[in-house]
Amino acid sequence: MLDDNRQAVVDMYLRRVEDGAQKTIETLPKVNATLGFDRDEYIAQGSFSRDNPSC
Repeated sequence: MLDDNRQAVVDMYLRRVEDGAQKTIETLPKVNATLGFDRDEYIAQGSFSRDNPSC
């Protein structure tokens, strides 16, 4: 599936390696380029950097 900017929207899998084998911990469905934020809200945050977001 593609979003409005033709970027992939896919399921992401959190995995852990235990005893040399991968184990799926959690599946995050339909993750997009804005990480689930509203597009305008995401863009308003500015580019991620060492100082953004502040800690």
